[in-house]
Formats: sequence, C-alpha cells, structure tokens
Amino acid sequence: MKLFALAYTCALALPSVLAESCSYWDDGVTYHGTCGSPVSCNNAGNFYVDNQCSGGSNNKCCIEQACRGVAGWCLNSNTSAGKNWCSLVGGHFVSNRCPGPDAVKCCQY
Repeated sequence: MKLFALAYTCALALPSVLAESCSYWDDGVTYHGTCGSPVSCNNAGNFYVDNQCSGGSNNKCCIEQACRGVAGWCLNSNTSAGKNWCSLVGGHFVSNRCPGPDAVKCCQY
C-alpha cells in the first residue's frame, strides 16, 4: 500500500515538474512563464502570450509577474478571475506597469 501511495504522489507531481518553460520579451526585458492551458492561466488571474510554446493552440505561455515600480501584481483586467483577485486584495488597476497585451494591468495594492 505504501508503494502505491508513493507512486500515486509522484504521478500527481510529475506534470508540474515536466511543464515546458517559456519566455516573453517586452521592452528590453525577458519575462519567464510556463506553458499550459489559456483557461487555467486566466483562471489564476495571470496573462498568456501566443507563439511561445510548442504544441497546439491550447498551449500558451502563462506569465505571472509583479508590477514595475509599485507594489502589485500584473493581472488580466479583462477576466473575472483578474478582477476578483484585484478586488480581493483591495487593489485597483493601473496601466503602463506590466508587460504584455493592453488588458494586462497592474493591480496596485
């Protein structure tokens, strides 16, 4: 039974260990992320960029990034997850503090 529990635990951890890394260059800075589902990325409040990961259209580079110059986190302001996270920490969205598409804004708190 112990061997089964160990094998099961390792099998659960394996996908996160083997996740493909990706990077995104914006304004002279390289940002690092992990390839995965755009839905999962949006649900976490993060943002994704296209054409940085191998595989099909359901494999995007998910970026998790702190804001530049202020206390906060870069979130996708167009998703309910991004809006909910920002509201939960008592923050508000500020432009021009994050890499990525226009919808990615700094949730300053």
